[in-house]
Amino acid sequence: MEQTVNPVTISTDIKVTHMSRLTSSEIGNLWRMYMNYTMLSCVMQVILKHTQDPDIKNICEKVLDMAHRRAEVSAHFLSQDNRSIPRGFTDEDIDLEAPALYSDMFYLYYLKNMARIGLNVLSMALTMSTRLDVIEFFKNEIAVSLDLWSLIAKVMLEKGIMIRQKGIMIRPPFMETLDEVRYVQDKDSFVGSIWGGSRRPLLSGEIEQLFFGIISNEVGKTLLTGFHQVTPHDQLRDYIKKGCDLSGDMIDNFSSKLRDGGITSPMHWDAYGAVTDSTTPPFSDKLMMFHINMLNTIGMANYAVSLGSAFRRDLVAMYGRYMSELALYAAKGLDLAIENGWLEEPPSYVDRQSLTNRTQH
Repeated sequence: MEQTVNPVTISTDIKVTHMSRLTSSEIGNLWRMYMNYTMLSCVMQVILKHTQDPDIKNICEKVLDMAHRRAEVSAHFLSQDNRSIPRGFTDEDIDLEAPALYSDMFYLYYLKNMARIGLNVLSMALTMSTRLDVIEFFKNEIAVSLDLWSLIAKVMLEKGIMIRQKGIMIRPPFMETLDEVRYVQDKDSFVGSIWGGSRRPLLSGEIEQLFFGIISNEVGKTLLTGFHQVTPHDQLRDYIKKGCDLSGDMIDNFSSKLRDGGITSPMHWDAYGAVTDSTTPPFSDKLMMFHINMLNTIGMANYAVSLGSAFRRDLVAMYGRYMSELALYAAKGLDLAIENGWLEEPPSYVDRQSLTNRTQH
């Protein structure tokens, strides 16, 4: 069923006397907003069909309303600027009669991860916007995402998940620090060697990136495990398996870096029933491929930040290698999406040469 788009009024205290056209960055960000949030609204409908937990259901209802609004407003801006509205994702991309694919516990981790992604993407979109009504839209949605983040954290804390749930530690580790200000004196001991040897203790920023790299990969790997289990498409199944293996390798290496420094790392989720035994796909192959491509893009951006936060050479080399491997994996995913007609083309600049060469009638 196609989604209808209704006009939406953006409230702002700032009076605008001239409404300029949307810039290329605004068009691109609004287009991505529509694609991302029509996809997320489909996922939320499936989760709401199956979750039994009233607290998770309450969060999902808020996320579903949020996703509908963001897609609707994005479509309004594009339509107002005489731009085409993408098809995105509709009820045709989900099967609400399919059995549950994930556990309620995983839904919370998934929602928290998506809220974090949303905050990052919205903040970037705001800084790339120039029209005041578009800026106001992104600013308002950042506030909504912050409220959602706090709500999810509150529910996880009340359920004991933020502390310890079935052996899975997800709160970042505490650390002891020296009670003095020091400057680096020995360059070699501070940056260390790519190949190992004596290494200084991890810095707080390095611990942060390793820890959240593990958490985001655990969420991604669990999501892909479910996708791998239900897709009937052989090529997509093989591609997803490679993604699971890549995430698993990252989790192992990030964890070993923490353990080598005497720091507790989160434990694997595999043994805790995050994925059910269902083999009926609740999502279309097109939706699953889009979701994977989105996570690939976010992952590369995250590892660029991780690399920039690392001072030890072994960490820099590790993040550089994973950025390269993820880029190759993402390229293969793009090829697969194109080959199967799953990739909706983003807005592109008009080819002026092509227009000039057209035969005049």
